[in-house]
Amino acid sequence: MEKLPVTNYTSLQQFETELQEEEFFQSMISSFLGIGGKDMADFTRTLMSKIICHELALECNWSGRNNKDGFMQYVNILKLILAVLQKNPITRNATQYDVTGVIKVWLRTAADRHGGRSKRRTESKNNSN
Repeated sequence: MEKLPVTNYTSLQQFETELQEEEFFQSMISSFLGIGGKDMADFTRTLMSKIICHELALECNWSGRNNKDGFMQYVNILKLILAVLQKNPITRNATQYDVTGVIKVWLRTAADRHGGRSKRRTESKNNSN
């Protein structure tokens, strides 16, 4: 497995497959436990940014519409995120429903991160002048 965050679909699929091995799955839980966050949503967003890079997030959405990769197919990655959250005292009551809601928004708003929103505003101002 290449180091995280993964940068392409092949690596993402490989990570998904490797998570089927219980020993690897448990080692990933342990490695993510120290990350933390102020609440369940913050922790989930942080975990997502540790798993997939920004550029790959731009090419994904939840369902796979519009020629994007559907993140809902990565069941083992979703299980990993939930398992990490449930091991943390602050987020131990997290549910799969909660996690998927945060991931959907995180993927949908990927274009706004890393200066994307600011760049679009600047382009919009330049085009209107």
